Amino acid sequence: MPVAEATSKKDALRHTRFFAGATETVLEQFANAGVLETLPAGRIVLQKDMPGRSFYIIVEGRAEVHDGELTLAILNPHDTFGELSTLEDGLCSASVTAETELQILRLDRDLILRIMSRHAGANALILQSLCRVLRERSEQFTRGAHQRRTLERELEIGRKIQAGFLPSTLPVEEGWEIGAFFRAAREVAGDFYDAFRVENTGRIALVIGDVCDKGVGAALFMTLFRSLLRAAVSSEEFAADAKASAGAQEDHAAALLRNSVQFANNYVARTHGETSMFATVFFALLDPQTGHLFYVNGGHEEPIVVSNGAVKTALQNTGPALGLFPGVPFEVGEARLEPGHTLFAYTDGATDAANPKGEPFTKANLYRHVVNSGLSADGLVASAAAAVDRHAAGAPQFDDVTLLALTRKSATD
Repeated sequence: MPVAEATSKKDALRHTRFFAGATETVLEQFANAGVLETLPAGRIVLQKDMPGRSFYIIVEGRAEVHDGELTLAILNPHDTFGELSTLEDGLCSASVTAETELQILRLDRDLILRIMSRHAGANALILQSLCRVLRERSEQFTRGAHQRRTLERELEIGRKIQAGFLPSTLPVEEGWEIGAFFRAAREVAGDFYDAFRVENTGRIALVIGDVCDKGVGAALFMTLFRSLLRAAVSSEEFAADAKASAGAQEDHAAALLRNSVQFANNYVARTHGETSMFATVFFALLDPQTGHLFYVNGGHEEPIVVSNGAVKTALQNTGPALGLFPGVPFEVGEARLEPGHTLFAYTDGATDAANPKGEPFTKANLYRHVVNSGLSADGLVASAAAAVDRHAAGAPQFDDVTLLALTRKSATD
């Protein structure tokens, strides 16, 4: 072996923590057994769940320890990996890939065991170092478990706080029934719904929305969108402005609805535009005396009005999703619910729910179930959720599922 190569190997061993305290004799034994290799960036050195039979020391370059796309650690010169393969003939618990061109010193398991059997100093060194590695990994696991428990507690607190932004009770109105179903895919959700009386109009507000993305970020924006919409439409100042701005042919409730949606849209787009967060929203004001409905559909799945086993109409988009473009106009649509009519709204978590084969539930299946159920609001949302679950057949829930129904009872009910 060339002197320069032998020196390089000994230096690599000497500067790594695993061989701290090794004598020159021990270093020389392992240097003679080691193989210097240069690997290109992107080369997989260890593959998860594949046999690992070598111990590696990084001489130059950088490597990534990962589980699929999840990065677990970044390794730099003098770092080691594959240590437990020296004594355990098992499978790798993670993958290691060269981030840059990588020079490594490889020590194969059989040669390490041979040196340990012949040199008491080498045997003691390897065993002590392995014990330290196991202790450090145990400490890391303990810290990680503590951090996971802390995160779980925080997410549970977040879930409870978020649940407080959903209505604990739904308005009760003679001749009407409102039903809602909500199930988050994670601890916190981006879907939301709301139903409440708007005292300054005599109408009932109905809202269903779906914030893009998932997790904590979506949950924060869910509370923001819901709060902005409720506060605006319930504001006496907004109500006064709506009366003042409504044209001769426009009901002030329609103006209030449009102004409230524009306010929420403009606030999020101007204040939080850099986040690129947005929400699809269906927002309606119902006159329970007449069944007249003003609505804005901001990019949301079209709610349907059903009666006598058929879809009577779909409430189409009247504007884009909220939070993307400041100053964009929103039109106000109108519909009328007659006795026996049911308005059914949903988020795409219901139609996209997949079974173990990856097949979605689909809008067609959801519509078919809704028109054939023969149930009013409460029963309908429970039945539709059960139909989604039957289709999923135990497959993990990927997206939040929210359903909202409004039934105008017939004279015979």
